Amino acid sequence: MAILLNSFIEKTNLLEQTEIDKVRLLAFYHHSHQEDFEFSVDIVCDWFEKLGLHKPNKFRLKQNLSKSRSFVKGRAQEFFRLHANELNSLKRDHSLSNPLDEESTVEQEEIAAVAEEEQEKLASANERELQIPNTFGEWLHGFKDDINDLEKAPITAYYVQKQSPQNDFKTSEVNKFLQDHGVKLSNPSNSLTRLAEKKLLFQTRKNGKLKYMRISSDGVNHLKSLRRWVVVNK
Repeated sequence: MAILLNSFIEKTNLLEQTEIDKVRLLAFYHHSHQEDFEFSVDIVCDWFEKLGLHKPNKFRLKQNLSKSRSFVKGRAQEFFRLHANELNSLKRDHSLSNPLDEESTVEQEEIAAVAEEEQEKLASANERELQIPNTFGEWLHGFKDDINDLEKAPITAYYVQKQSPQNDFKTSEVNKFLQDHGVKLSNPSNSLTRLAEKKLLFQTRKNGKLKYMRISSDGVNHLKSLRRWVVVNK
């Protein structure tokens, strides 16, 4: 993931550069987000305006771009692009990587490794015994009457999970589902956190700060033990 524009401006001291160097750096930034990026004088003026900079003289800017060795003519008429040598030089001088990306990549790899291991365990957990009915009411009725909040949380989470194309859920989705169906839990989020600590849930992926979870094989077996009717394997 490339760094945000404001961070790039600060990192390159862009506001203190000459007009043509501002264009050079901004073209490099936008190239990092779009391969084979090309721009026109009007696009440059739009960049400057959005950044609160003095709007360039279009005629003078076009002349300077045409004379500069940092740019070449683009494929479209009146468009420019960074020269390949200039682009390589800018890549050497200015890393556009977010310093948090490496840490994030490691975290994602760890999540994927755990998810793969848990998925193998789920394959032998015989989830077919937990067939999901058409309505949540039917699903909830299939469990014992004396279940507590800590047990209602995974029951609801599993139902929500099975409605998801990715077969996982977010805590916020479970909370909303409980509210929509009038099921009152004292602290659903805390219950799900405790279940994760007990290894009854595992994380499947992460999108920004959002964590997606799935009921583990231990969680599936726990749900089976809470069923009103226990399925006996023959």
